[in-house]
Amino acid sequence: MNILTTDGTQRSNVWIKLVALALVTGCTAFASVHAEDSPSIEALIEKTRADMAQRGTTLSPQQEAILRVQYRWLQKIQGASNGGGLPNTLAQAPAAAGNQPLTMTTEALAGRVSQLPTPALVQVQTRKDGFELNGIRVMDPEGKIARQSVNAASGDYTYLIEKSDGSRLVKRGRGTESPAFLIATIVGKPGAWSVRSVDGQSSEGDMYALSPLGLVVMREDAAFELIAGRPIRSFALPMGWNPVPLQRGDISGTRYMLVEKSAESRPEKDSLGSLFQGFKRFTGAEAADDYALLNLDTGKVVKLAIEIDGKNVTRMSDCRKKNAVVNLCNKAESFESLWGPDGSPNTWHYFWRVVWMDTPEGPMAISNQRLSSEIRLFDLRSGKEVVAFRRPLGIAKWAVTPGPAGTFGLTAQLAFTTHKVEDVRKLMDTAANWSGKAAEGTVIAGVAEGTQAPATAGSNAAAAPVAAPGGSEKE
Repeated sequence: MNILTTDGTQRSNVWIKLVALALVTGCTAFASVHAEDSPSIEALIEKTRADMAQRGTTLSPQQEAILRVQYRWLQKIQGASNGGGLPNTLAQAPAAAGNQPLTMTTEALAGRVSQLPTPALVQVQTRKDGFELNGIRVMDPEGKIARQSVNAASGDYTYLIEKSDGSRLVKRGRGTESPAFLIATIVGKPGAWSVRSVDGQSSEGDMYALSPLGLVVMREDAAFELIAGRPIRSFALPMGWNPVPLQRGDISGTRYMLVEKSAESRPEKDSLGSLFQGFKRFTGAEAADDYALLNLDTGKVVKLAIEIDGKNVTRMSDCRKKNAVVNLCNKAESFESLWGPDGSPNTWHYFWRVVWMDTPEGPMAISNQRLSSEIRLFDLRSGKEVVAFRRPLGIAKWAVTPGPAGTFGLTAQLAFTTHKVEDVRKLMDTAANWSGKAAEGTVIAGVAEGTQAPATAGSNAAAAPVAAPGGSEKE
């Protein structure tokens, strides 16, 4: 694994080469500059002209051309050792928090985005601080990278830095050949965030989520998409759906964001209707539909059979021991959390239940649903659905892993056996279409037990899925 970090020794060696050229041409202005100063080429050339004029000589066009070429060469080489995890061409200046002044126009920011490398497939690996693209570690000297959003099909990414003063920076990049650059600052607290782009555009909301091209600011029934170099776009959410703060997918690449059924659209908690609904879901007579993927551009809703109750955990207190295996507790506190009381992931939380991504063949989603008994693949462009794995007694663990050339692998533990699909897109193209149907029995890698493998790619009849009492999951 290659790690790009700040290396003063390497940078100094580069400047020694440039100083040697300066001495040959008589350019003392270059010879007196240190690497950390990083002056502009125009200022250096003007200083060189003045120094040479004092000695009765002039800077020839050929010498000036050589100096410009060497300066550009210096910037490129220096960038390969200039921190931040990516080969920065120049050190990034710290961003001001709070009421950040306008630093560039929207058009200028769009120009900066257009200078990014050509989109290309990347392989992504998450780390505790930062992430890797094609084996190259991405880090930032301004602070620890708290989260990131990457489009593996294009190499576009953003990441969030949480600074010690409470402010947050959002930076944008693509691939590993150019530096990430600041696109926005965020200040506020949970439930009240203020986002300001470097081109002066701003938005306020209850929550926000990163996307590979920028970020989305959300309120109870609205979303505001900030993409670097473009005007902010506003989206009204359909009646009955609210945004969620934790988005585990590529919003800008797929155009889909995760939404949750509003309280007004669900039976009141602990009511008779709520208890009856829970019973029907537990017995399989009804599939949950508390979450969905919403297309921001078209308003299309792709419902997911994920239960809203799973996002909460219960912590017991004021307990006393009754016997070796039983404790009696007087207090119980229920609250939303990604993590259980023991520190392990709360795998029933919606964040761990669905992931969606942009692929070279189009956007798709993978969801662990129906009381964690099945893993379903969704082709978000065609509407096709594939049951990749199913076990009536539940799936213990599952994971999506990025592979080479923009592919994604899927592993699932059924009982004591772990099964793997090397390429979920290939399975999507070849397995049976289960859209609007519920599977029964055990399904492994798209094939139900006791049936033959699906015959043709995209076939709707292969494996003859049987409709369960729950009926359609989608409308």
